[in-house]
Amino acid sequence: MQYPHLFEKGSIGRVQIKNRIVMPPMGTNFTGNDGVVCDRNIQYYRERARGGVGLIIVEAAYIHQSAKH
Repeated sequence: MQYPHLFEKGSIGRVQIKNRIVMPPMGTNFTGNDGVVCDRNIQYYRERARGGVGLIIVEAAYIHQSAKH
């Protein structure tokens, strides 16, 4: 294998990562016009995780906080 350590567990500080595959942030433009995370964002990242990525760094987005706390 050309990259023997790629599928080994890794760690960043005390956080354990299942492998050393990292997905960098990419602009998908899946958020709403206001930048709020929507179901399409969630499904996109869910599929990346199912594909085997060890660490996903998400794109710029925010969680909308309602007036109810």
